[in-house]
Amino acid sequence: MPIIFFSNLYFNNFIFYISSILFTFLFSFLTYRFVEPLRYNLILRKFLFFFSKKIFILLIIGLSAYVYINNINLRTKLHHIIFYTEKKLNNFNLTKNTLEYRMAMRGEINNDSCNKNFEKFIYVDYLNCIKHKNNNNFFYLAGDSYAKSFVNIFSNSKNIENLYLGRVDSSYFGKDRTSKTGNFTLNNFHSLSKNYKGSKFFILSLSYPNDLNRIKIENMINKLEGSNIIFMAPFFASDLPSKSCIYDKKFKIINSEFDFEKCNFEIKDLENKLNTISILNNLQTKYDNVYIFNFEKFLCNKKKCNNFLKEKNLILFSDSSHLSTEAGIYLSKYFNHWLNINFSKEF
Repeated sequence: MPIIFFSNLYFNNFIFYISSILFTFLFSFLTYRFVEPLRYNLILRKFLFFFSKKIFILLIIGLSAYVYINNINLRTKLHHIIFYTEKKLNNFNLTKNTLEYRMAMRGEINNDSCNKNFEKFIYVDYLNCIKHKNNNNFFYLAGDSYAKSFVNIFSNSKNIENLYLGRVDSSYFGKDRTSKTGNFTLNNFHSLSKNYKGSKFFILSLSYPNDLNRIKIENMINKLEGSNIIFMAPFFASDLPSKSCIYDKKFKIINSEFDFEKCNFEIKDLENKLNTISILNNLQTKYDNVYIFNFEKFLCNKKKCNNFLKEKNLILFSDSSHLSTEAGIYLSKYFNHWLNINFSKEF
């Protein structure tokens, strides 16, 4: 069954049936030739058991000493081991160009190069070090799930060498609501910024609430005095999730037989979106350290957009509203150019 399952992921149609049969015979032969003899050789079994037990004990002692001497945070280290292992395996993954794989990459960080920096993986006090190369300019990305889907824009920017990801719920800016995440994130930002000599950048990306409170945003701006604040403008959302729009079981890899027209949708300037943009524009005019980055024009043609850009072989969304990993990587060059224009002295 596992062979049939994975063959179905890798291959299509007639090749799937042939590969399933061939791999079944291959693994049956290997099992019969190399595994079965071990079951009946008592001397070899006892030797392997004794040897492996000693190696295991020595390995535990060695790892414990290494962790103690280097003062390693096991939880953080395990998080990075899992990430890097998955990233390395993906380089040899034959399914990495399939739609299942590409649309499952929501929130996957393409460039994570921190090892020993302080991190906290708790919902209300979330702190994830993405890049740390020096003590110069410091970037801190904060927001909800939108920020996580945007992280590849910043992690792949050549101008950004130090980047952290924190959490701020949209309710933190609601009129009659609040969230502890915002206060934790601001505290983390101020604590970390002391370690950097260059300019400080606080980037906010989230699904702005319908009852967005300007006073609460201004309170946050005042708490970030001396730092550059970049608001990611509210962006469009697709009418259909990408998978339901462009996925067909017959085609596991995108090709010319897809009907891309059904993925077209119009960018709708809803009242809530226009109100949010108006508030952000007024704040940008009022405060010298407030900036807005709007990426709609880089992905769409005027008022028309598509879940999948055929000419660039680019999936925009992992669902109906969150950027895909590949879209974030694609946008990084435009954000990098925008930084060069607005902050030429810092880079």
